[in-house]
Amino acid sequence: MNGLAIESGKIIYDKKEGVRYRIIAIAEDDVILCHMDTSKLKLTSFLYEAIMKSVNDGSMGIESDEDVPFNIDDLSDEMRHLFENKRNMMDEVDAAFGPTYLGLNVGKRKDQSDQIRKAEEIWKKYGISYSSFRRICREYLQNGMRDSSLVDGRYFSEAGLEPYHYTHKPGRRPEHFEEVGIALTDVDRANMDKGVEHTEMLGGSTVRNAYIWMTMKFYSRKDLPEDSLEPSVLPESERPTYRQFEYYLETHKNE
Repeated sequence: MNGLAIESGKIIYDKKEGVRYRIIAIAEDDVILCHMDTSKLKLTSFLYEAIMKSVNDGSMGIESDEDVPFNIDDLSDEMRHLFENKRNMMDEVDAAFGPTYLGLNVGKRKDQSDQIRKAEEIWKKYGISYSSFRRICREYLQNGMRDSSLVDGRYFSEAGLEPYHYTHKPGRRPEHFEEVGIALTDVDRANMDKGVEHTEMLGGSTVRNAYIWMTMKFYSRKDLPEDSLEPSVLPESERPTYRQFEYYLETHKNE
């Protein structure tokens, strides 16, 4: 174990799957996590004991990160106005959905009308769209509920600072992830979704068949001659592994 406690604001990383989560809250026996490195707002709940076991056996790790400093008095009038609007809006989100924020983990289904109504009242009050509301909430939670996530990005660019960004640069891999598979991007997740959709169109198939179709379609070399004896599928270091694919399906099957 790396000595860091499981507490709100810390980052949990899954070494095998190449996935990072921000710890949002600890509610009784559950740890509420927000997926990082994605453009979608995704909240999930894990048993505290399960995370502790994974941390102790080394399959998961905990890390902390520093906030990006800013001085509200340095903001332009426009940036300050935008920041204060977002801060006021998030105060209302905190009151309506905190401390777990799981109520934000909804779409527009009729059976979730109460949560949608609460959110709609907030985003309409502040004159923004549904997608903008989701983006602001996502950035706030992914950043550990820090005020810096609510500041206009132009301020940090002008100050030469680099706040947390939701996705990794292509080809870059966090040093604490094991060299098996890849750090999944939105493109990889879209490819996995297509693998599932393809097999469903054929009347259903096994997870293994869906994985094979996906790798042949999206992760194989197209420049080899037909009689080549070289393997056409890219190595595991350049494509999602079967375990990553299986894990993705298991954690997203109800979305």
